[in-house]
Amino acid sequence: MSSSEQSLAELRGIVPAIVTPFDEAGNLDLATLAALTESLVAGGVHAIMATGGTGEFPHLDASERLEVLRTIAEAAGGRVPVIAGTATCDLRQTLRLAEDAAEAGADAIISVPPYYFPLPGVALIDYFTKLAAGSSLPLFVYNNPLYTGNGLTPQQLVELLALPMWSASSRATTTSGSWLRSSTRPTCSACTRRSLPASTAS
Repeated sequence: MSSSEQSLAELRGIVPAIVTPFDEAGNLDLATLAALTESLVAGGVHAIMATGGTGEFPHLDASERLEVLRTIAEAAGGRVPVIAGTATCDLRQTLRLAEDAAEAGADAIISVPPYYFPLPGVALIDYFTKLAAGSSLPLFVYNNPLYTGNGLTPQQLVELLALPMWSASSRATTTSGSWLRSSTRPTCSACTRRSLPASTAS
């Protein structure tokens, strides 16, 4: 078992959502991304979450997500787990991103519920059940109703935990967010936003 697999199985501590750097032309700045990854690992983080909201996923196509994840995984070098954001509105796209994440060397995936269209609780449970079953990587559920508009209730989280594919591991990140980890598979365990000029980026 690698060190990243070991620490994923016992994940706790500091897990930064890493930014995705772009150059002045709006292209990926992979050299800066690799250096940033090295700085975070050397600084003692316990894992890195990539291609999430902070990682600019709405501004990345599938091939760019793959490049970002591969760069981070290579720079991390197995020292800490890399958790790949796979958020989309569609299960088929999310499963394809999960496959890409595994190919890039990520150790796990993380997904919010589908967003934009309001969905009933049964659809959210079905989504995560199928995502966990279809992914070769462990899955973290990120319950973030503020941004998705589709929040999982405590009762629905309990229902997911009752399924055999889930571990009894959940944790609150903020008042509007929580984590739930799937153990379907063995748990091996200077940036600007592309859509904004540099002077207004935050």
